Amino acid sequence: MVKVNPKDIILYAIEVPPTTDREVRGGDWDITEKDFNTESIVVAFQHLHDGGKLSETEYCKRNLQRVKDGMNRWGCTSELAWNARMSMLAALYCEIRDDGFKVPNENDMVGINIDRKGRVMFNNGRHRLAIAKVLGLESIPVRINLVHKNWDRFKKDIKSFAKTANQGKIYQAMNHPDLQDIPYHWGNERLDAIKSVMQVEGGTCLDIGANWGQYSEGFARMGFDVLASENNTRWLFYLERLRDASPSHYKVYSGDVLFIVPTFFDVVIALNIFHHFIKTERVYNNFKAFLGRLQSQEMYFQAHNPEEPQMRGAYRNFAPDEFAQWIVDNSCYTAWEKTDYESQNRPIYRIYK
Repeated sequence: MVKVNPKDIILYAIEVPPTTDREVRGGDWDITEKDFNTESIVVAFQHLHDGGKLSETEYCKRNLQRVKDGMNRWGCTSELAWNARMSMLAALYCEIRDDGFKVPNENDMVGINIDRKGRVMFNNGRHRLAIAKVLGLESIPVRINLVHKNWDRFKKDIKSFAKTANQGKIYQAMNHPDLQDIPYHWGNERLDAIKSVMQVEGGTCLDIGANWGQYSEGFARMGFDVLASENNTRWLFYLERLRDASPSHYKVYSGDVLFIVPTFFDVVIALNIFHHFIKTERVYNNFKAFLGRLQSQEMYFQAHNPEEPQMRGAYRNFAPDEFAQWIVDNSCYTAWEKTDYESQNRPIYRIYK
């Protein structure tokens, strides 16, 4: 069982029947897709949510007619049985609305599929999912039922990378439901700290050193038009694959961010990255020129620990507060404040006009 935002379950594969057990399968089962949000059951529960009755909806009328024509619909073979089912579904809506989304028994759990790109698709539990959507719930428990072979291969590649190259962990926690079991170094605490002090509400965002895109996705979910900057070839591969798997849309820039055009962004994210720009005189000068061109309302900057071995022999090596002030002195910003977040002697600053 994993957690997922109901809004992220947008599509379903027409050719795949509901399943209960996790299975990895190749082929083209995920090609023919349909939008779950346009399904009549979602429209019906939206009508109920808006104050109407299920009996007034096309979903109810159509299926009742099928029952009258002799079809068996969810065990209903009479009008009386169908009306009782409508009452049960209305009661289920009220229960979830009033008491929250309880973990149902295994047979009633919402199930999802993962397609070849990593996109989340609906599998079963349509009534509970539709209710969760119209109520605007942010997270529900789901079970992963069917996974495309191509995505499963990509997940195994991530696990192999973490095991051999990064102390058994990936750099950042992944929001993707099929990657939540992979250990990580940095979780969502930094994003939560930024949200708690951020003054800008939407606009453009530049994520410098985006790595695999955790914060690019996070800001895209908040409604920002995000440009994720990452020029490490290996990180770029994972960033673009994970971007394609996400329901959030953001652009990726693979060039040298110090020469990026244009240079206006409402918010700039720079977590654990700027110390790489002060290690040599050439890059330091390019960094200083970049800050001079940059136009922005706010920056969220995580400083490095100047005592780290990687900074030995660096052209410049600022203490955290000193680094924040240096950024102000060489940019459009006018002030800085330290947030409440600090980990591994690396505090996060809000730098602003």
